[in-house]
Amino acid sequence: MGALKRTLSMLRTGTVVMFPEGGRSRDGEVGTGVAGPGFIALKTNPTVIPIAIDGMYDVYPIDEFKPGFGKRVRIAIGEPIDYEDLKARGKSKETAQELVDRVMDRIREMHKELRRDDER
Repeated sequence: MGALKRTLSMLRTGTVVMFPEGGRSRDGEVGTGVAGPGFIALKTNPTVIPIAIDGMYDVYPIDEFKPGFGKRVRIAIGEPIDYEDLKARGKSKETAQELVDRVMDRIREMHKELRRDDER
């Protein structure tokens, strides 16, 4: 609960970066997000910007103790997510999860775009 309070406090005065999956990927694929970041967004009304990161699994696999060198990491920054429709529905766990799902869907799209660009 302390982390939640600190995050809410920081959002009032600055920027907070959240990883909705709650941890690093075990296989390099985009996973499922948890409702927590969505709840924070619904409570504080920030601009939500999806960011896709591809290649970190190759650089630093979760079970490795040393990072791999000579690998490429690609990052894409998306347009802000529109969630006005969700704000009107209130601050429930279901609404928070729907917001996170919307963000994760966009991150998955961006992730695929990064990989397509890399194949060219």
